[in-house]
Amino acid sequence: MSLAWEKRPEETQEEYQLFVAYRELSPEIRSNDAEAIRLVATQTGKSVDLIESLFNKHQWKSRMKEYDDYKTLKANVEKAILRELVEILETMKQITHKLKTKSLDSINQLKPHDVLKAYREYSEDTFRLTKILTEFLKEIGESSDNIQPVVVSYQIIGGQESEKQVSKTKTR
Repeated sequence: MSLAWEKRPEETQEEYQLFVAYRELSPEIRSNDAEAIRLVATQTGKSVDLIESLFNKHQWKSRMKEYDDYKTLKANVEKAILRELVEILETMKQITHKLKTKSLDSINQLKPHDVLKAYREYSEDTFRLTKILTEFLKEIGESSDNIQPVVVSYQIIGGQESEKQVSKTKTR
């Protein structure tokens, strides 16, 4: 089933284009049938009698009522969705603020030794993963150039691997 403001099977393309000209008028202009019919006739170069005949034959006024109701409903739904999104964003903002506060409190309670230990563990894991990726890339014949900065980074922060192993991994 087609929508009331779409082309109807019994309408010719030209008749539908005349309806579209009527549809594009503002609701205020369309509220006065005689003025709307005269304006469409003037805009399209057709006779007022022809436009009036098509207006009645194809029920332009009732079709436009459905169209205007649809546009109003769509606008109301969009506004409701927008209000809901604003509420969601406000909630997310509040949650983010709470998380930030709790995170900062937790960070402030950390001891420097614990932070350094966690960073070193992370770096060691990253280094091991880099070695595995380098080997894998070598096996499939791909370049490992993109992961080399990780290896060098590990070397700089004082990783436990020897410089010889780092250099060997770096050159693969």
